[in-house]
Amino acid sequence: MVTKERKGTARSWAKASCGALLAILILALFPIPVAAAITDPDVMEVDEVCITRHLYETDDMLLTFHYAISWTLPENQPEEPASETFIFRLMDQDETEILGYAIPYPYVYNGYGEGVGSMYWDAVTAPTWGINYILWLMENPGLDPNPEVVKRSVTSDNYCPLTTKEENQSYLRDYLIDIALDLELAWGVEPGSLIGDNNYLTAAGETYFQGAIPGLRIFCPDIFAIKEVVPQVDEKEWTLAQQTAAEQQWEGTWVQDSLEGLSELFGGGVGWSTITGIGCVILFLVILVFSHMKFKNTKPGLLLGILPVLGGAVLGFIPYVIVGLTCFGGIMFLAYTFWFKGAT
Repeated sequence: MVTKERKGTARSWAKASCGALLAILILALFPIPVAAAITDPDVMEVDEVCITRHLYETDDMLLTFHYAISWTLPENQPEEPASETFIFRLMDQDETEILGYAIPYPYVYNGYGEGVGSMYWDAVTAPTWGINYILWLMENPGLDPNPEVVKRSVTSDNYCPLTTKEENQSYLRDYLIDIALDLELAWGVEPGSLIGDNNYLTAAGETYFQGAIPGLRIFCPDIFAIKEVVPQVDEKEWTLAQQTAAEQQWEGTWVQDSLEGLSELFGGGVGWSTITGIGCVILFLVILVFSHMKFKNTKPGLLLGILPVLGGAVLGFIPYVIVGLTCFGGIMFLAYTFWFKGAT
C-alpha cells in the first residue's frame, strides 16, 4: 500500500516537472514582446495654439494646435504610429487635473514630423473660457516609464477675440489655411496639395484635417468646397388683409350704404359680404344650369360662371373662403370631365 502511494506521488512530481520544463521551453522560443522605450525626439514641440467657441452650440470649445515630433536619425523613429507613442493632454494651471487629451493622427510619416491636433468640449464639459492652461506633449507612459514631456503655456493670446458663431468659424478657417500651407512645406508636397488656390481644402486636405479635427465639417464649413446648407425658410403668416382691403374699398360711398341696407333687409344679423357671396354662388349655379339646359353640356357654363365668383372677390362682394371652395369644386369637376369620366 505504501509502495503504491509513493509511486503515485512520484508520477505527480514527474508530470509537474515536465509541465514546468515545457513552459520554460515555450518562453525561450516565443518570448513575450515587451515594448521598447522611445528614443527621445530631437524636435518635440507644440506651437500656434488656437481656441475657438460657439462652433456647433453656444459655449462649446475647440482647441487646435500645430505640433512637431522628429528625429535627426531616421532609425530612431519608432515603427509604431504616433497615435500609439505620443499623447497630448490639456492640464489646469496647477497641472494636477487632466481637462482633455488627444493623440496624433497618423496620416503622413505615421503622424511624425509636423501635424495638427485638436480637442473638443461641448457646452457642458468645456473648460473655463479665457484663463491659462498648460498643454502637454508627452511620450506614451505605457511605452516609456520615464516619458519625455514638453509643456506649452496656453494664454489669453491663444483665444479667439470674436464672439459670434460665424466670426469664430471664420477665425478658425483663417488659422487652418495657414497651418495647411505650413504642412505642405514641412511634408515636401506640391503647393496646393492640401489647400487649393480658392482656399478650400483639397481631397487630401479634407481627409487629413477631418481625421485630425473630428467634426471639422460642422465646426468650419466654409473651408470645404462642398458644404451642407440648411435652408432658412421664413414661416408665412396668412391673414385676411386682402379680403379686408377689398371690402373697405366702398367705405364712404353709396355702394356701402346700399350694401349695409341689404344687410338690414335680412335683419342685420348677417354681414352684407355673406349675402353678396351667396348671391355670386347662386349666379354661378344658374349659369351652370342654363348651360346644361341650352347646350346639353356644363363646360361652357363652368368657364363662364367662374367670372362672377372671381369678380365678386375683387369687388369685395364674396368672402375669399367661398371663392376657394368654389374654385376647388370647379377644378375637381374639370379633372373628372377630362381625365376620369372616360376611364374604365
